[in-house]
Amino acid sequence: MAMRVLIAVAALIAIAAPAAAAQAPDGKALFEANCRKCHGNGQPVPAIKKMFPEIPKWDAEFFGKRTEDSIVTILTNGKGAHMKSFKQVLKPEEMTAVARYIRTLKP
Repeated sequence: MAMRVLIAVAALIAIAAPAAAAQAPDGKALFEANCRKCHGNGQPVPAIKKMFPEIPKWDAEFFGKRTEDSIVTILTNGKGAHMKSFKQVLKPEEMTAVARYIRTLKP
């Protein structure tokens, strides 16, 4: 009986693991929905740049100073007076997915 339970549990884990991996957050979609309106594709939208001149463009210097973890920290805590925190909007794994996507936008 115990062997049947172990086999059943192992089978459930084997079935559930690929399903969980398939549901990994889509960083690009999350970026499009939450970040693009201000950050464009790494170059701030002109109207936003005019309103907030301190918004950085994502160039080699930007990426040289920021790791995936530091981007997650900014998403979690916000930055300055205008970059709001996303901790009430995005789950930690979603923020990580967004940070990974942002790193693909390197020039």
